[in-house]
This record gives sequence, C-alpha cells and structure tokens, in this order.
Amino acid sequence: MSTVDAESKWEGESIRVFPFTGKDKKLWRAWSRKTLAVGKGKKWEKALTHDLNIEEIQKKEKKLSDEERKALSMNDAAWSYLVWACQDRAFNIVDKVKDNVAFKAWQMLKKKYEPKEVDAYIQLQDEFQECKMESDKDDPTIFIEELEVINGCMGAIQDKYEKDDVEMISHIFSKLPVSYSEFITSQKTKGIQNTSVEDIKDALKEYWKRTIKTSTKTRKTERKERRTI
Repeated sequence: MSTVDAESKWEGESIRVFPFTGKDKKLWRAWSRKTLAVGKGKKWEKALTHDLNIEEIQKKEKKLSDEERKALSMNDAAWSYLVWACQDRAFNIVDKVKDNVAFKAWQMLKKKYEPKEVDAYIQLQDEFQECKMESDKDDPTIFIEELEVINGCMGAIQDKYEKDDVEMISHIFSKLPVSYSEFITSQKTKGIQNTSVEDIKDALKEYWKRTIKTSTKTRKTERKERRTI
C-alpha cells in the first residue's frame, strides 16, 4: 500500500497518510488497521471508534468543558485524516457526512467495506501473524501499535479472541529483527509474566534509540567521511 505525505491542517506538521480509494474491498482491512494505528499514535483513534457526541457539542452555545474541547480536537484530527486519506469511492462516502463527524464517517466506511464477523476474525488472525517489523531501523513502537489495533479488533468480535499481555509479548519477540536478540534475551531473563505490553514498548523504544538508531547514524556518518577523503 503506497503512502503520500500531506501537511496536516490542524497541527501544522507533516503526517503520513495511507490512501484508500474503496475500489478494492480487500484493501480495507490493511488500510483501516493502519489508520487506527496512526490514530492511536496521534491520540485521535477514539474519535473513530467511539461516539463522542460531537453533534451535541457542536450545537452548544455555552462554554465547553475541557473534555468537550478534547473531544472536538480529536474529532477534527480524525476527520481531517479521513478527508486526506479517502479518495474516489471512499471519499464520496465520507463526503456524505455533512457535519464532519469522524465517527459517523468511519461507521459508514465499515458498513460498506468491513467483512462479516467470521471472515473478519480469520483475516485478523492472518494479519496478526503476518505483522512484523520490516526493518530494524524502523521505530518498533509503530509495529507494536499496529499489533495492538489488530488485537483490539479481535477482542471486539469476541472477548476470548483478544490476546493477553504474555501472548502479545511472546508474539512481539518472535517478530523482532535479529538485531534485537540481546534485548529479547535481557527481557526473558528478567521474566515477562508480570510485564505489560506498555512496559515492553517503552523498553524497546529506549533500546532502539540507544542502540539501533544511534548505530545507523554512526554508519551514515562514517560513509560520508570516507567519501570526503
């Protein structure tokens, strides 16, 4: 799935947008999971998955509470992402939502493209098994957040389908690149029985910054220096 960079109008920063045209229903699964993963990282995923009563908040004339302002901010961010990402047929669906409520647009997209429960679970299982870090240079928290989104979707079908922290951590370890073997050994030595996915995510981020990312920058610097000699 290709990506395009677009400048966000609500935060003034460049964000990575995964486009979806709606022409091929098979692409919905990957696109929707990636969109939720982006939303989780940017703190607006809830605006897609929960009814935040945006319409009622929009109609309010009196001063909004902090929670209401937060809800509006999440909705605006999620809505803007959908407008950027959806193209052709998918955009036409989003464009039907005249009050710019991201939750309503997301529900309409799901109704059009989401497979039935049994099919969805099989697809999610396949996606969960196939999800891995493509390169050790990538930020590992992005990979874990994608797994968390998939796991949450499985749990939404039936509670028993959602994997617990030990299962999640074991799967994460099995999908990490070989350059993380030292990290995995260290964590297994400590024991993962009472460790949460959030703990592993934080530890992985720190290891990546300290070891992988730093090593990559060093190699690039060395290559530049050799070219100038």
